[in-house]
Amino acid sequence: MSLHVNASDTLGDTHAVVETLYRFAAGIDLRDRVLLSSASAENAISDFHRAGA
Repeated sequence: MSLHVNASDTLGDTHAVVETLYRFAAGIDLRDRVLLSSASAENAISDFHRAGA
């Protein structure tokens, strides 16, 4: 089995991850639930209890 990684695919994936992280952080900073939820899957669960303690 060989895995062919295209540089343009890798760049596109990296951009998508970075863009998602920015939406996640901005959603928290701005207290924007719509923006925050756009960074997660519909059934995602976030638990920040330990971090907030």
